Amino acid sequence: MKKNVFNLGFVLLIFLGNTVYAERFCIILDPGHGGKDSGAVVEYLVKENEIPDLSSSKYTLLCEEINKIVVKEKDLNYKIALHMEKEFKKYANDKGEEIEVYITHKEDDNPNLESRVQLGIEKEANLVVSIHNNATEIKTRCKKNSKETHSGSMILVTNAHSKDLQGNDLHIEEERLGLKILENLKSIGITPSPFLPDGLFRRLSENGTKYDTGEIADYYRIVKEGIIKKILSIIVECAYLNNPYDYENFLNSDEKLQKIAVSIVKAIADFYNLKLVVSYDNPLTKN
Repeated sequence: MKKNVFNLGFVLLIFLGNTVYAERFCIILDPGHGGKDSGAVVEYLVKENEIPDLSSSKYTLLCEEINKIVVKEKDLNYKIALHMEKEFKKYANDKGEEIEVYITHKEDDNPNLESRVQLGIEKEANLVVSIHNNATEIKTRCKKNSKETHSGSMILVTNAHSKDLQGNDLHIEEERLGLKILENLKSIGITPSPFLPDGLFRRLSENGTKYDTGEIADYYRIVKEGIIKKILSIIVECAYLNNPYDYENFLNSDEKLQKIAVSIVKAIADFYNLKLVVSYDNPLTKN
């Protein structure tokens, strides 16, 4: 993959509506958590004949008990990010140049949140997308037939009215992109969280921290660092890991994680007018 130096003085900018798009396109994929930080951890009780083939499902670990599996969020996030990286290789910019994709860390690493967004600045990327899966508690034991009211997807976006380095309003752009991603996730059956009117979640600092503009800062560090560093930076909560329905239908196989990845990549590609240059069997159409 080419690692071209991005120089605004020599790159043609394309104006579409109120958004500025550079012909060069670069994205930072950030698999949430990593290393010793597992994120949400959920134990599922299963029948012996339902235990998955661990040789092909790296993201699940069998406990000592034969009837229980432990699913770690960090592994799902990383798997989705790898699928997204692969999908972006099927797209190109207006000049037919490949999309530059960087993943913030290796599977067993857990860099601090500031450095994850900083990578976007160093690579002069168009955006940072942090991949997560939700849960109502950090560690939850639940049977497959148990009920969990929290379900579906959400996008964490900024509440601040700041601009990126190209002059785009990050509040508007993150909202537009977030809604596009939610629309695509809905197309594969993952509906937005019923507790959010539009599936977008804006949370403000709880200790009164403010940006230089005087606005109350965002709570989530990935989103907050995006405002500070002037780069679009959102968090995608794909589904609820501790919701048995979400887990069974969207998260418990590599094929289902690939569907999530494809839907997110397609949303980003449509939003930034990237061109599909490699035809493929779309997993979104598979049962």
